Formats: sequence, C-alpha cells, structure tokens
Amino acid sequence: MGQRSSTLAWFWRLGENPASDDAEINPRLKECKQTIGALGIKIAEQSTVYRVNWLRAKAQFKRWEEEHNLVGHEMVWTVKYFKYCQLEWEGRSNRVDDDREGATGLTAYAAKQAALWGTFAEIGMTRFKQEIWDLEFDV
Repeated sequence: MGQRSSTLAWFWRLGENPASDDAEINPRLKECKQTIGALGIKIAEQSTVYRVNWLRAKAQFKRWEEEHNLVGHEMVWTVKYFKYCQLEWEGRSNRVDDDREGATGLTAYAAKQAALWGTFAEIGMTRFKQEIWDLEFDV
C-alpha cells in the first residue's frame, strides 16, 4: 500500500520530454524560488521550494491519521476485553458450589485466571499509555 510507484504522476511530467525526470529537460520539475518576508521586510533571500505530489502526500497522511485513530480504539478494546475476562473468571470463582467435590481447586484455578487477566489489563494500560498518552480507559 502507499505509493504505488516511484514515478511522478503524468501531469508533473508534461514538458519537452515527458519521459524524463531530469529538471534540465523537463521545465515542470524545476525548483521554484520563493522570497520569504514579513511586512515587506526580507527575512531570507530565497528558499528552495520543490514541487510535491500533494495528492499522494495528502492521501498517505489521511491513511496514517485513520490508522492512528483505529489503533487507539483497538488498544482500548483490548484492555476492555481483558477486564471482561477477569470479571468472567471472578464470577466463575464465586459460582463454585462449596459442597462440590474439588471446589477448592476450581476456586483456586478461577482466582488464578482472574488475576492473570487482570494483570494483562494493567500491563496493557501501562504500555498503551506510553505509546498514546491521551488514551482514556473507561474500565
């Protein structure tokens, strides 16, 4: 995904020799010169501004923006799932009938699983917050 080829789009390649990427031959690929100034005062003599394939750059930016948004949601969903599993195992531990044979083992196993899923949730929240600091976990 991303950029499908390393060549520029056809409209950047119009000129004397459209097959050439050389700025000497193709005038559309020449540098643009721009004087930088404010309030009529020159700040810099000239800075070089290169033509950019803006449509590709904007599309790529939008894809990364969407991906960032989606990854944040996936991180929250993952922590919520871990908390859900923790609550499920706590419920199973509480539902074990004390008169049942092996009740102590079942309760211990369910408590261990609940603690494991709780640890997953805590580690996930900690690590995900390191990557995207403004994540909100409503758990």
